[in-house]
Amino acid sequence: RLRLFEKLDLNTKLEIFNNHKIIFYNLKNIHKNKDTENSILSYCAFLLSLDNFQKNTTEETIKIIKFKKMKQPKARKKEKCFLVEGPRMFFEIPKDRIEECYLTEEFEDKYAEELKGWHYELISENVCKHLSDTKTPQGVIAVVRRTEPSIEELLHKEKNPCFFLLENLQDPGNLGTIVRTAEGAGVTGIIMNRETVDIYNPKVIRSTMGAIFRVPFVIADS
Repeated sequence: RLRLFEKLDLNTKLEIFNNHKIIFYNLKNIHKNKDTENSILSYCAFLLSLDNFQKNTTEETIKIIKFKKMKQPKARKKEKCFLVEGPRMFFEIPKDRIEECYLTEEFEDKYAEELKGWHYELISENVCKHLSDTKTPQGVIAVVRRTEPSIEELLHKEKNPCFFLLENLQDPGNLGTIVRTAEGAGVTGIIMNRETVDIYNPKVIRSTMGAIFRVPFVIADS
């Protein structure tokens, strides 16, 4: 088990330490304790803690690590997905784009009627707090598949296409507002360069108020 643990990357180890303080405590004892017998006991305690972690919390910890990684642009790009939180945004998501969906029991009870026909997995309030990007989680988090048309597709979408062109925009809230404005103005789509703030940033997603699911956009290299 220790060998398997040592093969984990640093970020994963840190996530385990953050979520399982007893492991970190015992690991510190191994390094600091000069007494051989106590060091061995601490080492055994560490292995038992790791074993307990593997048996009881592996699935939840994997979810937490995965979601925390997806808060980074590189991970979102690699997975070709992004995170959506909150009831307002959640019910705006096209069902065919939902990869994973997690709800608390409280959210399930509150929106029982609206949730008919949805597929989801229940999680505890504690896990929801770890997964959430906000200080006050609203009980629902979904992994949504990215869909990005090509510039050619947008150009041929209408006879006289109209675009918003964005260059080096850095404020997440402003980008979200522009996406909402684009929907209201009926533009064909948005074209932005890669130096513009990541449109899949959780703050951008929230500020679009659902418009991100209806306004096509392209991220151009130049």
